[in-house]
Amino acid sequence: MPNNVKLANDAYILKKSLLAQSGSTIDFDNLFDTTREMYLIRLDNIEVSTTMDIRLQYLDSTGTVLSGSNYNHSIIEHHTGNGQSNKFGNLVTSVHILSSSTDVLAGCSIYVFNPASATKKTKAILEEGVGKAVSGAYYAGYTGGFAYESTTALRGIRITTSTGTINSMNMACFILGTEDLGI
Repeated sequence: MPNNVKLANDAYILKKSLLAQSGSTIDFDNLFDTTREMYLIRLDNIEVSTTMDIRLQYLDSTGTVLSGSNYNHSIIEHHTGNGQSNKFGNLVTSVHILSSSTDVLAGCSIYVFNPASATKKTKAILEEGVGKAVSGAYYAGYTGGFAYESTTALRGIRITTSTGTINSMNMACFILGTEDLGI
């Protein structure tokens, strides 16, 4: 985007999108670069083949999945009619971002900070997650945060499933337009 273009304070610019992605492993690559510090990733209309957990891993600057035990996360699963449960992991191989089943379309927003930096650890916030608890009895909302505990430069994400496949999922990556204003 040219430097002379001015955007509203809350503007997001679409960087990349993929529609109707499917499989048990789905890569969303070439998202992050060193010119931006904040990204918004939307995963929408997630339709699954069976009840499952949906997980996230990062791709390094060469596109290789980072599967080592460097992920920390604390995600709260708020259940309809049944309180909440915590999904947390300390130095694990992936981040549990959602659970879902065949009778609901799931989705979430993930804000990612400094992913392409080779000197800062990458932090992320999961919000607006909606799915269905693996127990199958309750719809659930997901919120929380996670970090990649290494200073590896990142360029994308991988979505994986605990079992079965994602039949269809829309993916979009946005950059914050306010960064062009120096805000």
